[in-house]
Amino acid sequence: MDEYEQLHRLRELWSRAIMTWDQIFIPLGAAIIAFFVTQLPDFANRGWATPFLFIGWALFSLCMIYWRWVVHQIDKQIVRMYPRMLELEKERKMETQTAYYYRNLNKKSIKYLANTLRIQLENQDFREFKKKVAQKGDPHDFLLNVWDNFLQNSVTSRGHSFQDGVVGILIVVFLIAIILGSKLSWFG
Repeated sequence: MDEYEQLHRLRELWSRAIMTWDQIFIPLGAAIIAFFVTQLPDFANRGWATPFLFIGWALFSLCMIYWRWVVHQIDKQIVRMYPRMLELEKERKMETQTAYYYRNLNKKSIKYLANTLRIQLENQDFREFKKKVAQKGDPHDFLLNVWDNFLQNSVTSRGHSFQDGVVGILIVVFLIAIILGSKLSWFG
């Protein structure tokens, strides 16, 4: 097995690891919520509803924050493989990961690339990009230059920011519900 295949398999393995973490921690978060809500009546009768729910909220929050942190660490490992994949694809005259990297460049990287090449690049797919830079050089080299300037910050979050936002909103909503519930005596 050559280096390119090894990198591709490693990328697949890490992508699967992210999905595995998702499959573990999403149901775990739901289970924590379900447990604390179903046990609430017992604690409400004893006057411990609010502290009990704060413990549940803290446990839920810690699990969700840990999950998102681990996923980001795995994703960083995937992103760090991009430059070597670009180099190998250049040697092999391939474009699979190169096109993926280009599609996921963030606005700052696209702007830098457009300024470097002195061309308009917004809303263009990889084929259009290749055509525009054909006379100026190899697309791989220009994309590697973007990597050299921005490193991991050259790409978008590729969905991770959305998931982080959802988790953050859930944590805040549950905290507000507990605070309001304790103030309005919803818990007995």
